[in-house]
Amino acid sequence: MSMPSKHALHPAVGPVSGRFSDGKSAASHDAVVAFDAAGLQLTVDGQPGPLWHYADLRAATPLGSSSHNVLLSPKADPDATLFVANRAFCSALMEVAPHLATSAERWRVLKPALAVGAVALALGVSVWAFDYSPSKSLAQMIPNKVRNALGASVVDGMVGDRKVCRETGGVEALGRLHQKLQPKAQTGTDRIIVVDWGLVNAFAVPGGQVVITRAILEKAGSADEVAGVIGHEIGHGLALHPETGLVRSIGFWAVLQFFMTGSPGVLGNLGATAMQLGYNRDAEREADGYAIALLRDAGISVKPFAAFFKKLDPLGKSGSTPQPAPTGRVGSVFDILSTHPAPAERVARIEAVPDYPSTPALSDADWKALQAICGVKPKSDTKPDPKAVTPPATKP
Repeated sequence: MSMPSKHALHPAVGPVSGRFSDGKSAASHDAVVAFDAAGLQLTVDGQPGPLWHYADLRAATPLGSSSHNVLLSPKADPDATLFVANRAFCSALMEVAPHLATSAERWRVLKPALAVGAVALALGVSVWAFDYSPSKSLAQMIPNKVRNALGASVVDGMVGDRKVCRETGGVEALGRLHQKLQPKAQTGTDRIIVVDWGLVNAFAVPGGQVVITRAILEKAGSADEVAGVIGHEIGHGLALHPETGLVRSIGFWAVLQFFMTGSPGVLGNLGATAMQLGYNRDAEREADGYAIALLRDAGISVKPFAAFFKKLDPLGKSGSTPQPAPTGRVGSVFDILSTHPAPAERVARIEAVPDYPSTPALSDADWKALQAICGVKPKSDTKPDPKAVTPPATKP
C-alpha cells in the first residue's frame, strides 16, 4: 500500500509550478513539484521526473519566515536545480526539511566557532588551574641542537662588537664558580661568558647559556654576590624561560624554520628580539628559588645574594610601579628591576632562608682574577653606549 502524500499535511500547498534545469545544458524546463512522503516529486515537461529526498536537499539561500522563493538542488546531483517562487511552498518546505532554514544554517556556522571556543575555554581553565603554559610546552619540544643554535644567535645579536672577556686567570676562576653552581641532578648551563660592557646586567639565553657584564663584577662586592646573580640566571635556563619567551614572541614554527634553514635571517635579529623580552614576576620568583637552591647545594651563603639586591635598589622602592626607560637612553638597573618582584619582597625571601654551613664561592685570588677577566677597564666605557638598546628584564 502506498503511503499518503506528504502534501496532505499542507492543504493550502498543492503541487506548485517551477523551473527545472538538469545542469547538463543551458535549457530550463517547466516543472511541477509536489510534497511526497520521502521527498519532493518532480514532473518535468509533463513527464515523471526525479524524486529529491528531503534530507538531501540544498538551498542556495537559507529559508526564513519571509522567504517567497527558493533555488534547490539535490546532494546526489548538485548541477540540477529547481526554482520555485511560492511563499507557501517555502514555508511548508521548512517544516519537512528544517535543515534548510536560516536558524539551522546559523547553527552549522556556529558549531565550529563553539568548538574552538570550547577548546580555548578548556585551555584557559588548564592555564589557570594547572599553571599550564602552551609556550613552555612548545619550548620543551625544541631539540637541544636548536636551543644551542638559538642561544648562539641571541648572544651574537646582544653582544654585537663588544669584547667577550677571556683573560686566562679570570676564565679559570669563572669555570670553578660555574662548576660549583651546576645542578647536581640535572643539566644546568653549558657556558657562562663575561662581556666587556659597562651596563649592570646579566641574562640567560636559550641552550643553557648565561651572559654577565663587566659592570656586574664591578658592582658586586664579592664572588658570593656574583654567584647569586649567576644562580638566578641558571634558574631561568632550567625553567626554559628564554626559550619560552622566544616561542611566545616569534612562534614555534619560526623557531623550527630557523633550525631547518640554519640562517637566523629568517627570524630577523634574535638579539634585538631577546632584548625586548621580559619575564613576569612569577618567572622571576621561580628563578630566585632556583638560585637559593643552587647556592645552598654549593655551600655558598645566600645572604650576599640579598645584599646585591640592596646595592641595586638601596631605597627598596623599585618594582612597585613599572617605569619605562626614557627614549634614547640605555635602561638603568632600576628600570630593569621595575618589572620584577619588588626588591624588598625578594630580599625578605632570601634573608628568611635558614643558615647552613657555607664557604666563600671563590678564594680571594680567584675573585681578583675574575674581576680582572676583561683586563684594563677602558676609560671611555664610563659613559653609556649610544648603540646599546634597552636590555632584557632578566636581572636577578
